[in-house]
Amino acid sequence: MIRADFALRHAGQLATMVPTDGDPLGRIIDGALAARQGRVVWIGQDGELEAKVELDGDQLDAAGACVIPGLVDAHTHPVFAGSRADEFAERVSGGDYRAQQSGERGIARTVQATRGADAASLLALTEARANRFLANGTTTIEAKTGYGLDLPNEAKSFDVLRQLATRTPLRIIPTFLGAHVVPADIDRAAYLRALMEEMLPAFKAQAVFCDAWCDEPAFTPSETRAILGRAKALGYQLRIHAAQLAPGEGPEIAAELGARSADHLEFATPAQVKALASAGTVAVLCPGANFTTHGPRRSRRCARRNSRWRLHPTSTPAPAIRRACRTP
Repeated sequence: MIRADFALRHAGQLATMVPTDGDPLGRIIDGALAARQGRVVWIGQDGELEAKVELDGDQLDAAGACVIPGLVDAHTHPVFAGSRADEFAERVSGGDYRAQQSGERGIARTVQATRGADAASLLALTEARANRFLANGTTTIEAKTGYGLDLPNEAKSFDVLRQLATRTPLRIIPTFLGAHVVPADIDRAAYLRALMEEMLPAFKAQAVFCDAWCDEPAFTPSETRAILGRAKALGYQLRIHAAQLAPGEGPEIAAELGARSADHLEFATPAQVKALASAGTVAVLCPGANFTTHGPRRSRRCARRNSRWRLHPTSTPAPAIRRACRTP
């Protein structure tokens, strides 16, 4: 008999994610699972549970609901204060996202609100977002800082993430995003020095990843290489916001430095996608971002012509995701 301290029973469909013939989700109808000390130790038909499992603990009746593994959100910015809903309304009416990233608007506006929030208020806001993740089936998030953008306020964001991990079952993987944008209140060269010489060393023990945004409103390719190169030397694993708003070198930098992920990629080229694949860098697509930034919404398809890969526009409205694909 298999010993367990928890059992879930009567799942209408239990998705094992182990493909079977004709079912890529590997679903078990009227399924059950048993766990011990937080790990699944048995899975199968509900009618087989009592014969297979010695249960000393709680049972949960799924009452016919569909049961799936917890979702993982690989790109989140949960620690911030304030709202830019009015800017979203402007974009819906035709305003340009990049034009909003100037002065005290855009990301700079959220930075100001986040700096002005005390730690308790910021924790309450972030915990409410964590609860929404859980309510929608997400059990693990990659969580970026990036709205403090100086040593004390980025430290405040990490403190929020650390406290949050003790208050919620949500699994949190912290990322340092000091290279989000250059704050409005500091010289660019001075900020780059502070980022690489002070903040990156200070937060190495608190973050798994270092991220940088390589796009026109944020950091140039040369700046991004310097920031992520310094982070890699310090022992961070790397991520990068790349080719979100326009074509650029971000995907190439991700491949060169062996980043764990390159995110957004709306304007990545087929050659860049192939480079990412060769480097083992995961493409994290964020199609919803184009709806909030009111970016281009046209799909792309690949075609092979004269032994070359090319991207061709289609007329179907869709989030602007460029995909490298092979045709027979």
